[in-house]
Amino acid sequence: MVILLALVLAGCGSDRRADAVDESSGQVERTESIDALNLVLVTDGTGVARLIGTLVNQADEPDRLVGLDVDAEPPGYTVIFADGPYLLPEGEPLRLYRDANVTLLSEAFVPGYRADVTLAFAGSEPLTTTVPVERNTGIYRDVEVRQPPDGDIRPGN
Repeated sequence: MVILLALVLAGCGSDRRADAVDESSGQVERTESIDALNLVLVTDGTGVARLIGTLVNQADEPDRLVGLDVDAEPPGYTVIFADGPYLLPEGEPLRLYRDANVTLLSEAFVPGYRADVTLAFAGSEPLTTTVPVERNTGIYRDVEVRQPPDGDIRPGN
C-alpha cells in the first residue's frame, strides 16, 4: 500500500510546463522561451495538411508566431496562416487546433512522412523540429483540413 501511494504521489508534481499537453502522437520540442507540444501535421491524403499541437510562451513578455518554414522532399510547399500572426501570451497555451489555422500544401505530406518544420516568432529564437504527418482518422478525425481555394496544392498557387 505504501508503494502504491508513493507511485501515485510521484505523479502529482506541479510542472507548469506540462499543463498544456493534449493527447497526441506528436513531436515535443522546447527552447528557452517556447514549448512546442504534440505537433502533428494532419492530412486528408490530398497533399493538404493542418499543423496542430500546443505552443506555450515561457517568456515574461507576449510573443507572436509569425512564420513557418518546411524542409520537405520533394521541395516546394505553401503555408497559409489564416488570421495570423498568432499571439502567444506569456505562460498561456495557444492550441493550434482550436485557436489557429495553419495549413500547409505539399505533395510530401502523406501519412508516415516526417517534415522538418521551423516555427518563427517575433521575439523568440526559431524552433526547429521534425513533425509527423498523420491521417485525419482516429484521434485526429475531427481535425478540419481546409482545401486551397482553387484546389491546386502546387507551391505558389
